[in-house]
Amino acid sequence: MVNTQNQGSIAEMEKDDIVEVSYQIGADTITPEPDGTLAEAVRGLVPAVKAYERATIEAALSGSHLAARKAMPASAPQGGGMEGV
Repeated sequence: MVNTQNQGSIAEMEKDDIVEVSYQIGADTITPEPDGTLAEAVRGLVPAVKAYERATIEAALSGSHLAARKAMPASAPQGGGMEGV
């Protein structure tokens, strides 16, 4: 298992999302193996967590307080929220 760009390994995830999947390693490449679709039990949760991660990264890179506040409600699946913001 390795954390690498999805590159289509998990159908519900974006191509550049970082995912943990089985892989093939070559001299210069790491190629994720096709993993199909997410299990039904996590099909809603995993994309929601990825949306939170993307929003958080955008806020951090932009330095925008407003973007940070907008990212916080997206963390609800992880038990987060607007506390302390």
